[in-house]
Amino acid sequence: MRKSLIVAGGVAAILLFLAAVPFHTVLSLSLAKTGDPVLYAWIKPNQEFILKFIHSVNKRPVSDYIRVEDQHFVVVKSVYDSFGAGMPETSIDGMELKFNAQGQLELTNINRRLDKFTVFVGTVAEHSLIINDQEIYLAELAAPGKGLQFEITKISYYELWKGRCLN
Repeated sequence: MRKSLIVAGGVAAILLFLAAVPFHTVLSLSLAKTGDPVLYAWIKPNQEFILKFIHSVNKRPVSDYIRVEDQHFVVVKSVYDSFGAGMPETSIDGMELKFNAQGQLELTNINRRLDKFTVFVGTVAEHSLIINDQEIYLAELAAPGKGLQFEITKISYYELWKGRCLN
């Protein structure tokens, strides 16, 4: 009897340890002010996701393509359909502006590295995240005007169980 209790205790300790060790790499969105997580999404090395929004000046859609490299992000390209204030009109600083197959403007070779970044949820911008074939509107995660911090992190099974994680 004593031996089975020791084995059961050992198994329970191992399971608790494994549940607490952070080894699942995820894209984490948390409230910028408090750090409280609001969304986790599975992410693989070199995987891209899209951050979509309506541009504040020309009121046209923009899609920023962002790739995960190690523990940081790389802004790969931006796709939009019209020029306007704040939208590049020519190729600059090694970036290339061209029309894609759909007739949209595509700014490539941005290659801007970010360790983390914050998006302030807009009232008109309709910010959304497209990842793992799912689109999530940021206004469903935070009120307009609030900041959402994006970062790559490792979390434990316990954090997965108590938080919201997209497949």
